[in-house]
Amino acid sequence: MPRTATGGIRPQEPSGRTLAAQAIEDASIVYVPAFAIDLDGNRLGRGGGWYDRALRLCRPDAVKIGVCWDWELIDAHEAVPHETHDIPVDAVATPERFLWLRRQ
Repeated sequence: MPRTATGGIRPQEPSGRTLAAQAIEDASIVYVPAFAIDLDGNRLGRGGGWYDRALRLCRPDAVKIGVCWDWELIDAHEAVPHETHDIPVDAVATPERFLWLRRQ
């Protein structure tokens, strides 16, 4: 895996064309990267709220899956700081496990 400028591990960026944020309206599953996710689906990202703005465009039945490393999944409720405009994920995928947090 490639390293970030600070020495962290980072997956390869996807290749192919980039779609506008509105393309998310057609998706049935949306993967969302995070630095931390708690058991309520609250995510810690890089700030700026880009993913929260994009997730507002999701259709109501779309499944939102947070993707993080195993050590970034916090086994506690309300552990990640969040605000009312933050959109939680429904499940978490790590290299070692998949965990449903909320079913639609």
